[in-house]
Amino acid sequence: MKKNANSVWNECLVFIKDNISPQAFKTWFAPIIPVQLNQNTLIIQVPSKFFYEWLEEHYIKLLRVALTKSLGEEAKLVYDVKMESYYNDQEPFTFEKLLELENKIKNTFIDAKDTYSKLLEYDVFISHSSEDKNDFVRPLANELKKIGVKVWYDEFELKIGDSLRKSIDKGLINSKYGIVILSTSFFNRNWTQYELNGFINREMSGSNIILPIWHKVSKDEVQNFSPSLADKVALNSSIHSIKEIAREIQKII
Repeated sequence: MKKNANSVWNECLVFIKDNISPQAFKTWFAPIIPVQLNQNTLIIQVPSKFFYEWLEEHYIKLLRVALTKSLGEEAKLVYDVKMESYYNDQEPFTFEKLLELENKIKNTFIDAKDTYSKLLEYDVFISHSSEDKNDFVRPLANELKKIGVKVWYDEFELKIGDSLRKSIDKGLINSKYGIVILSTSFFNRNWTQYELNGFINREMSGSNIILPIWHKVSKDEVQNFSPSLADKVALNSSIHSIKEIAREIQKII
């Protein structure tokens, strides 16, 4: 079935709805109208410039992930801003109406800010290979939790019956930083590649959110796996203790 603007936007809404509160969805996404789909570019209409700026500032990462899931890595989003004017109302534009509008914007700002804080529920997401759990990852996760860092770690978050992919997607979007435990086994796992790609997509917006930790690997091994990751300043489990690594992460957060 050929995709169109409506079908693509509906796919995006399904993903978005799973990752934010009902009130945030109603406020910021229900009013959006899909206008046109040009190859990999989706055009959506938003009610105002304020609305557009708020989406760009607070929900761009969520929108990017949703759109990529529907249209692929080349997906683009274009806004059609509908400018509304109170001067066209039948009632005159009075000072009282201006105050009413100002209060409405303030209340919306507070509600959306609270929603955004909930969206970034975790300080860090730990991407790792299961082979590294016992000797390094689990002790690190416990140490981070002990010093007050909010951690998305599969053993803390996943429950019986949970969808693995959906839970990971939620963790990726809800975390400020991604701790990537680079090891020989990490390089050969599909899930770790999926998680890493999620953080790389977020870094494309200009934010440095990947925190690499080298675990029993050399610079050449990391270089062969990913030259861009090898170029990042990293912590090393062969040099630093788990407590030292946890403290360094805490400083960044």
